[in-house]
Amino acid sequence: MARFKSHRIDATAAIPLRPELIEFMDPQSLGLMSCVSAALRKDVLDSKAWTLMANAHLPRSAEEAALAVERAAAVRLRSQVLRRRLADSMSRAQTHRLVPNKLDDFTFFVRFEEDGKVLWEGDVAVAGFHTNLPVSRRKFVELSMSEAWSAIKDRGSFIEIPDDADDYWDRVQITLIVIRNEDQAMIPLGSFCFDSDPGDPSFHSSQALYQTEQFEILLELFVNVDNSELNSLELSVEMHDRTSGAAARHLTWLDDLTKEQLEFLFTFFAGAYNYRSQPYVFATFGDWYNDAT
Repeated sequence: MARFKSHRIDATAAIPLRPELIEFMDPQSLGLMSCVSAALRKDVLDSKAWTLMANAHLPRSAEEAALAVERAAAVRLRSQVLRRRLADSMSRAQTHRLVPNKLDDFTFFVRFEEDGKVLWEGDVAVAGFHTNLPVSRRKFVELSMSEAWSAIKDRGSFIEIPDDADDYWDRVQITLIVIRNEDQAMIPLGSFCFDSDPGDPSFHSSQALYQTEQFEILLELFVNVDNSELNSLELSVEMHDRTSGAAARHLTWLDDLTKEQLEFLFTFFAGAYNYRSQPYVFATFGDWYNDAT
């Protein structure tokens, strides 16, 4: 006959002892609870339950009792006020809008790499916002690189860059981060690599800033080279169609965001919005797409 060893199983539930419950106990019940298990006995001692119960059962003066009643009433009143404020806020029918920052309220952090080596990194102020109308519909933020260019040349593998040096730009990676000046909130725009597509030769980031089933917001970066000098970077934030089925970026492009739209977008991603403004923000993005199609 097989023999089985018996094991003692401690079925005591691991329920923490709450000190605020002690005042409702009497000495007999607290004593009985201390005898249930070693764990509960330890909890009773650690929480100083006997002292708490004694203090709770001490007769209080009329002044202390009045203060206790007053405090309890204040707590109930404060709770009711907070509930009403929350209910008022939730029941309002008004639209919670987002108030955008200005483009000048932001600074760009730029990192310039060649073959994986950082040649220069630092903060760059916005030099302006430009449109190519009526020549084209392109719109872009200009970031001046003239001051950084001397440092980049000192550490780079070149003396001068030809205007059409696609072979060199294939070795370059540019990383951009937007920082809001007032609170240093950061928006990672991504790392840009050169795409020598004849239809759209420029730097692209594979990271979409925003995406739905119908459209996505992508980034494109142009290097403005003149007389073998890198004068500036030109950042376009673009609306692209996702319903056309086309693979090439220049075939899905609908329009570039305007300055006002870009300020709205950066403010949203920097985090200065109330969560109840999100439906308004997402509906605004949808309106941009509808206007572009």
